[in-house]
Amino acid sequence: MLHDKHGMETLLWVAQRVRVEYYVNENTFKERLQLYFIKNQRSSLRIRIADLFFKLLTCVLYIVRVITDTNPTFATCSGCTVGNKTEFLESALLTEEAFQENPIINWDAILWVNRPTFLWAIQLVLALVSLTEALLLTYLGYKGNIWQQILSFHFILELVTTIPFALTILWPPLRHLFIPVFLNCWLAKRSLENMFNDLHRAMQKSQSALSQQLMILSATLLCLVFTSVCGIQHFQRAGHRHLNLFQSTYYVVVTFSTVGYGDFVPDIWPSQLYMVIMICVALIVLPTQIRLLLLQFEQLAFTWMERQKLGGSYSSHRAQSEKHVVVCSTTLHADTIMDFLNEFYAHPLLQDFYVVLLSPMELDTTMRMILQVPIWAQRVIYIQGSCLKDGDLARARMNEAEACFILAARNYADKTAADEHTILRSWAVKDFAPNVPQYVQIFRPEHKLHVKFAEHVVCEDEFKYALLANNCTCPGASTLVTLLLHTSRGQEGQQSPEEWHRLYGKCSGNEIYHIVLGDSRFFGEYEGKSFTYASFHSHRKYGVALVGVRPAELPEFYEDTILLNPGPRHIMKKDDTCYYMSITKEENSAFVVNQNQTTTPETTKDGLYTENLNPFWGTNQIVIVAKFLQAKMKRT
Repeated sequence: MLHDKHGMETLLWVAQRVRVEYYVNENTFKERLQLYFIKNQRSSLRIRIADLFFKLLTCVLYIVRVITDTNPTFATCSGCTVGNKTEFLESALLTEEAFQENPIINWDAILWVNRPTFLWAIQLVLALVSLTEALLLTYLGYKGNIWQQILSFHFILELVTTIPFALTILWPPLRHLFIPVFLNCWLAKRSLENMFNDLHRAMQKSQSALSQQLMILSATLLCLVFTSVCGIQHFQRAGHRHLNLFQSTYYVVVTFSTVGYGDFVPDIWPSQLYMVIMICVALIVLPTQIRLLLLQFEQLAFTWMERQKLGGSYSSHRAQSEKHVVVCSTTLHADTIMDFLNEFYAHPLLQDFYVVLLSPMELDTTMRMILQVPIWAQRVIYIQGSCLKDGDLARARMNEAEACFILAARNYADKTAADEHTILRSWAVKDFAPNVPQYVQIFRPEHKLHVKFAEHVVCEDEFKYALLANNCTCPGASTLVTLLLHTSRGQEGQQSPEEWHRLYGKCSGNEIYHIVLGDSRFFGEYEGKSFTYASFHSHRKYGVALVGVRPAELPEFYEDTILLNPGPRHIMKKDDTCYYMSITKEENSAFVVNQNQTTTPETTKDGLYTENLNPFWGTNQIVIVAKFLQAKMKRT
């Protein structure tokens, strides 16, 4: 039994090291070739690249042969004796007009060329490789209709440019036979198209349809010009005026552009017939390609308009070099977004941040106009999407965000249902980017438990009822807190005839700021004085209200504690942080001494004003931003 057990363990250990490969319906030789040449994306791509290289090399070798063949008058077969060429030499001495009266065509110059042996050998090898590949691909692509394969345009071109080279092996005099290998440019164009298709399959990427159609149009135009240049250059070898490649290119471009200077003209009928055929081909092929290009352009324009509705995207490069926060909202009301943006950018530490708005709703006309304002267009990016989709969170670069603000869903009549939707969005963000701090806004206080992982949770009902309760014990507390938290310039109602309107508007610009006593002109002179004394005299002299102080030295359990109105017992010290209410902070104030030698601050407000129809809603947004600033300052 022990022996059998040991044998089973050995067999199991050997079985674990055996690699088994299964082939399903690919046992035949043809199917394995199809797998390598057609089905396998990477091997097929390598074959396309090699085929493109061979076709282009063939065209380059043709240009080399044309450049080296400088005397077409005495062209003949390989090893043959040159015949009597006196007639053609005499016609070369005639003028253009005299030659046109009695044109003489040197057919030997059309039929034969001067091809060096080394060049013939290279072209022969390339022709045999191309012919083998063409026959193999035709065999692998055969699906029951052999004539469709044989009579295809590209297969006929392969035969025309390769079989004559194979015949030169059997009969050496044919080594100087003219073979139109410049037609390989069309085969190179097809290889280029197939190569890009295989490249897209291998990399699992799709190229823009418009760019691909532009590439095809450019390649078609280049092939037309190259074919016309090589053809007219070769046929003119038999005429009165021989053209080199540059002159042929100049003539073809001038002809196709319908300029027609007339300084170069074909003077024998084969050249004239060839150019007529090429012009007809150009008139058929180019409009077809241009029509396809226009169709692709229309589709691209439609796709671009659809993508505009989805908003932009925040690139990974920008996410690495810039700071941004993501605001998730189910609705995009103008007053809601403006409240958030105004309060967010009112703080100087947040001026360099970008705000990414992620919402499933399309932008309405008002929001589009707001986001086109220069102050927002450069810093606010809209993305149409949902927090519940990982793809949309990736578009917003949630992983690289400094924070995520999840605003309450206000499109629900039932606040409980709205909170459920908010909780789901918060969970989705937490699952996708667990390290990004969240600032969540909900309605019901009993739902705070479900998002306790968030950095801060602001409950609207809890905050609203707390303000109303304090307003009962201290009338006007809710108004005071609302005005303090709202960013305002203090210029509201200044044109009103009512005095209380002007006073209310001016005082609404008051906000709470802080400064170290030793750095302050407001409170620096009250070092060593009591808090009550400093508060009374700073308000009398500068019009600011000192409401609290944070001593530099406190017991450990008093850490980060702000003493509100500590009374006369607290003596102001140089390192104390003073919290005061003012129209603007001291750093943005200019001190002007009037005739009565009293100093008053002439203030300029750098914040932004927005009118809030719902004070509790705007206050909730401000609290969210304040929580984010507090956490950011702690991390700093």
